[in-house]
Amino acid sequence: MRQMKSYVYLAGLGAALLLIPACASVPEERPADELPVYLVRSSDVPRSEAAAFGRALGLGERIFESERPTEGELPMAFTDSERFRYVATRVAGRGEPDENGQETTLEELDLETVKAMPEIEPEAARDRFERALEAFGPDLGEGEIRTSVSRFRAFDREGNLLVEKPLDVMVSRELRLGGLPFVGPGARISATFDGEGVVTRYRYVRPELERGPMVSILPAAEARERCIELYRMSLPKAQPEDFDLDLRLIYHAPPRDLETVRHILPYYECGGVATLGERTVDLMDHLIPAVDSREFVPRLRLETGGEESRVTARVEIEGGSPPYRVEWAGDPSSDRSARAYEYDVRGRKAVGRAVVTVRVTDANGVSAVATETVDVEVPEHGTQELTNIVACTDYCDFGTENAVTHQFGDLEQGFYDEMLADGEGEYFCWTGEWAWEQDFKAPNDSVWIDNVDIALYVGHGNGDGFTFEDTTHDDSKLDYNDATGDWGDKNLEWLALYSCQVLEEDWGGMNRFDRWKQEFDGLHLLLGFETNARVSNDFTGKFAHNMLDENKTVRQAWFDAIADHQPSDRVGVVMGVIGLHPWTSAWVWNYSDHYWGKGSVGPDIRDSQIRGYWTVTGP
Repeated sequence: MRQMKSYVYLAGLGAALLLIPACASVPEERPADELPVYLVRSSDVPRSEAAAFGRALGLGERIFESERPTEGELPMAFTDSERFRYVATRVAGRGEPDENGQETTLEELDLETVKAMPEIEPEAARDRFERALEAFGPDLGEGEIRTSVSRFRAFDREGNLLVEKPLDVMVSRELRLGGLPFVGPGARISATFDGEGVVTRYRYVRPELERGPMVSILPAAEARERCIELYRMSLPKAQPEDFDLDLRLIYHAPPRDLETVRHILPYYECGGVATLGERTVDLMDHLIPAVDSREFVPRLRLETGGEESRVTARVEIEGGSPPYRVEWAGDPSSDRSARAYEYDVRGRKAVGRAVVTVRVTDANGVSAVATETVDVEVPEHGTQELTNIVACTDYCDFGTENAVTHQFGDLEQGFYDEMLADGEGEYFCWTGEWAWEQDFKAPNDSVWIDNVDIALYVGHGNGDGFTFEDTTHDDSKLDYNDATGDWGDKNLEWLALYSCQVLEEDWGGMNRFDRWKQEFDGLHLLLGFETNARVSNDFTGKFAHNMLDENKTVRQAWFDAIADHQPSDRVGVVMGVIGLHPWTSAWVWNYSDHYWGKGSVGPDIRDSQIRGYWTVTGP
């Protein structure tokens, strides 16, 4: 085994490798040489403060009827699962059993009732929110009020609009520190109002802070170079000049369940696009510390070794604030300074590249990531033919593909852990160069993503598709016309794309229906983002937790994860099809699908039965 050149880079934040969008540029000359660090007096505001604001919004005692607090839950988080993002529908009977013999429920879209559903104007929702803040009375300092509207739309198969209806309005209060945005899952105040003005979702969390010492700030030009170096880990063909990045300074609030946080630091948020030949890619947003001091930022030394296919790795940590959490990409046991494993290879390969990635998070939620590549020698075992793959049975419930492992680490780990903890069976977990584009396309999709009930992809993308680090199994980007009729024709019910702008409304003169409708042939729901997505190690775990432990619909689980672990300006998308039931002529759909065993699930709607398409967008 030959050890390759390695380097260490910093990437984002703690318990969630937290990243935010590039919304504003930072001048090449930074606005200040120094900024203050803020000291955390308490990670929670008093529960009575959060409850008082909820009552001022009209929640009353309903706020205390929300789910029991669990690890990672906000101190005051409420979602009304009956009313949140409701669209008029009715049960139309029992559907055909799915491919594994599980019972399904026919759910019928009631178009005329949808058209008559009440609407609330954004100005009215904002006024309710502001009046509640005034009545509730805390001094939140400077900040802005933001409103976001969620919309439901349905089209027939020819693309004619059947109905468009605003469903709700989310109003959020931005927090600021010293004139800079104060963002993250630990600083969130928002309420969502349905068409009747009822609050259907509520979040209130903020720490109590005091100003601390001044620290030197990393120059913006150097921060830009570090961001580019990080992005190139998942886009190996890109050169520094291919990146067009935006940066801005912010303060970040780690998740409040990280109770060891004592310092709130300034960060640069990085985002933008990369141009690869004639293609552009929207980059997942990420943060790097704007403080370059060992007092606040851990430094890593990663050493690797081993013989033949056995890889060993050890990380040494200096600086930051112990205790540390150590996570090795692709290793569910995690949280240890050393790792040893047998290198896994897909297909025929005598010499492979083992890429070792470790992320260390200190007590303040500051993360450092180190990656090292080594050559490994493995016995040739022949190409994996499709006929040699054992078909999934009831224990093969989910699969994940992380195409940015070398850049951001194990972003799928939270999803993976939550699914396993619930007793769901993992079929595959491909990361880095072992996540292949062909796994999503015929005939290989029937072996991989279409051989499970739910699949999760993590990586870069834009309106015409999503990317892969691997460049040897197809062209490293799955375009919208690459998987026609491929998704759901065997098993796949739900496909979640944790990627930027793949489900953007318009791209190249085509709307999202024109681009992605042909992929549906039994797929129930396609979940993704209209906007950029922020990198967060908590996001995928929250999505799975919502489905499995809170028994929310798959759709609600996705939007609630966005509400808790994405910035308030992010727009999620859930997309599905409308089918004509062969016996009743009912227009059936899968809008209220739960995960198997957690509630009702609709039947597969085959391409020949599709009569239309629908989408819900919102924060």
